[in-house]
Amino acid sequence: MNDRFLFNAVVSSYYDIDTPENYEEFEPQIYLENVDLFSDEIGIDYDRLLDAVQRQLKLEKPEISQVMQYFEDNSLSNSEEYVTIKPDKVLQCTGLKDKNSKLIYEGDVVRYAEYEIEDIKPEWKHTEIVWGGNHDYPAFDLKSHDFDCNGLSYIFNEGWTIEVIGNIYETPANVKGVQK
Repeated sequence: MNDRFLFNAVVSSYYDIDTPENYEEFEPQIYLENVDLFSDEIGIDYDRLLDAVQRQLKLEKPEISQVMQYFEDNSLSNSEEYVTIKPDKVLQCTGLKDKNSKLIYEGDVVRYAEYEIEDIKPEWKHTEIVWGGNHDYPAFDLKSHDFDCNGLSYIFNEGWTIEVIGNIYETPANVKGVQK
């Protein structure tokens, strides 16, 4: 179950739009997959961070430059290829995989059905946001290796079909009507 020591993270940056008629400052959040965790900071390859910023924020070049400059200025690393920053949120992998062999992380939105019969679509019963037992990092009690995650361990043990359909940071539309 070494997968449960994999992490995603949410970080924020700043950029501003300064026009003669208006000045606005923004603090967007960026969802990052497969980050390295070093006690109270995370590390990510600069190019992967830039790709995530461009894909998720869809900003113009000047604003993207401001966002990346903020990360560079606040990086705890001197490397030009790697950025280490304090995360807003760290999301731990549960170590469990969905029906498509996709790892399930905290903050993922999953749906599940009691069973799946070949050639028959599952009848999805429920949608759930994956969180650890107390909604705090880490998702697991690492001393006892206890894992509940909204009862998903029970559902896995009973052979239900589970599918990741998004996460609360990149696909908030999937969260509509789902209770945290």
